[in-house]
Amino acid sequence: VQNIYEPIEQIYAATDYGVYIKNGSDPWTLYSNNLPNTHVRELDIYYDEANLENSKIRAGTYGRGLWQSPLELSGNYAPFVKTKDVLNITTNSAEIKGRITNDFGSTVTESGIVYSLNSNPHIGDEGVIKVETDPTVTSGTFFIDLTDLQVGKTYFCRAYAINENGEGY
Repeated sequence: VQNIYEPIEQIYAATDYGVYIKNGSDPWTLYSNNLPNTHVRELDIYYDEANLENSKIRAGTYGRGLWQSPLELSGNYAPFVKTKDVLNITTNSAEIKGRITNDFGSTVTESGIVYSLNSNPHIGDEGVIKVETDPTVTSGTFFIDLTDLQVGKTYFCRAYAINENGEGY
């Protein structure tokens, strides 16, 4: 399970001997936080969008029940953004709704929608079109009208926002 908020790559792993964590290029280390040495069968990460410090990692074990612990968090975070609804769809246009739910204390400097004929579009990817809101939306809901779409094509879209810590989708 990967922690999507970490500015460096952070990975948690369920093993026969507990939960392990890897931060970037650091070696794997035991992340037990009072978890007995037991077979972990499943991991889940719960993100609290309003207060990241309330986020938890949860483990299902064999014979020891459930375990939960706060996530190991450090650093600053890119905005948390959700792509909400696609509305008013016609043969060549659509309205896309996005929502910035948390800026993590860093001002959002750009917001909008990216779309492409390829799934999971990101700013800078080949074939991705970026449409910014004007003015920049720093929190809450925003709408973007996409027009001149090609008839018969399937488009993939994502809301995004940028702050000094990176891009959030």
